[in-house]
Amino acid sequence: MKSPILMLPREIIWHIMTSCHSLETAFNMVKTCKQMRYDFMSGGGLLIYAILSRSLGPSRVAIATARHAAVHAAWKHRPDPDLRPQHNAGQYLHHTMAFCSKYLSRQGTELRVPKASFTLAMGLYIEHIDAIIINMSKNLAWRILNPIFQEGPVYIINPSPIELEKMSKAIYILDMVLHLFSYKRNNPYYPDESFNTFWSCFAP
Repeated sequence: MKSPILMLPREIIWHIMTSCHSLETAFNMVKTCKQMRYDFMSGGGLLIYAILSRSLGPSRVAIATARHAAVHAAWKHRPDPDLRPQHNAGQYLHHTMAFCSKYLSRQGTELRVPKASFTLAMGLYIEHIDAIIINMSKNLAWRILNPIFQEGPVYIINPSPIELEKMSKAIYILDMVLHLFSYKRNNPYYPDESFNTFWSCFAP
C-alpha cells in the first residue's frame, strides 16, 4: 500500500522536509520512505541549506560554513612536533585573502559559496558543532553575567538572545584563528599580514 504522504504534491513533501527543526531530524525521517529519501538526496545542497538556514538562521549558517572551511582548508599550517615549520608568509597571505573573500563577506554574515555545494556530511557536521557552540555560549555568558564571587544579594541574570549570538560569533571567530594561524612566525615582532587580513574582516 502506498504511503499517504507520497500522494501529496512534491512541493508539499519538500516543505515538510524543510520544516524539520534540524537536518538530522529530516534525514532520520526520510530513512523510513524510499521515495522521500530519493527526493531528499536529489534535492542536494539546496535542500540541505534550506533546512540549516531555517534552523540556524542565514547569518549563522554563513559563519558556521566559514568555520567548516577553516577546519578542512588544505593550505593551512598543520603543526608537526617533529619538524620545524617552514612558513611562507607571502603564500599564506594569498591563501588567507582568498579565504576571506570567499567566506567572510560582511563580517562573516553573508554566504557567498553556492548553496548547491552543501553536502549531507557537511550539513550534519555544521549542525553538530553549532549545538556545541550554543552550549558554550550559554555557559560563558551566564558566568560573565553571574560571577561566583560577588558581594551583596545574588540576582540571577540570564543572557539575552543578542548576547548569546555575539558570544557564539566570538567563539566561531576564535576557533577559526586557532585552526588557521597555529604557526610560529620567524619574527614575532613583525606584523603578521595574514592574521591582520583575517581580523580586518570583522572590523566595524
